[in-house]
Amino acid sequence: MNTSLRKTPRWDVLTCSVIVVACSILVYDALELPPGSFEPLGSGFMPRVLGLLVIGLSVLVALGALSKPAPEASELPPDLFAGMSMTTLTIAAATLFQSRAIDFGILMAAFIFAGVMALEHGRRAAILPAAITGITFGFGMKYVFTRIFVVDLPVWF
Repeated sequence: MNTSLRKTPRWDVLTCSVIVVACSILVYDALELPPGSFEPLGSGFMPRVLGLLVIGLSVLVALGALSKPAPEASELPPDLFAGMSMTTLTIAAATLFQSRAIDFGILMAAFIFAGVMALEHGRRAAILPAAITGITFGFGMKYVFTRIFVVDLPVWF
C-alpha cells in the first residue's frame, strides 16, 4: 500500500462522526414511521436496524483509528479530496432523501457512483466499475426493500 495515501486517525474519527450523525437522523426519522400494512414490525424497522448497525460499525472504526499511532508528516495524504467529497455527498444524499425530490433507486445509484469516484480520486479507469456498482446496488437496494422486505419507500414522482 502506498504510504502517502494513508488516512490520518483524526480524519477517520471525523468521517465516522459525520456518518453517526447522519444515521442518527435516519433512526430518529424511522421512529416516526407508521406501522405498515404488510409487516408486523412496521415500515421503520429496517431503517432503524440498518442505521443502528452503521452507527455501531462507525464507532468501532473510530475506536480503531484512535488506537493507531498518528502517521508521520511525510505519510499524510497530499489532499483531502476523497474525504471532503464523501462528506459532501453524504450530506447531499441525506438532503435529497429528506426532501423526497428524487427516487430512492436513482438517488442510491448516484450516491454509490459518486462515492466510488471520490474514493478513486476521479480516475477514468474507475468510471465503468463505479457505474456498474452504483446501478446494481442502487436499484438492487430498492428492489430488496420494496419486494422482499416490503418496506413502504416513499414514491416521489
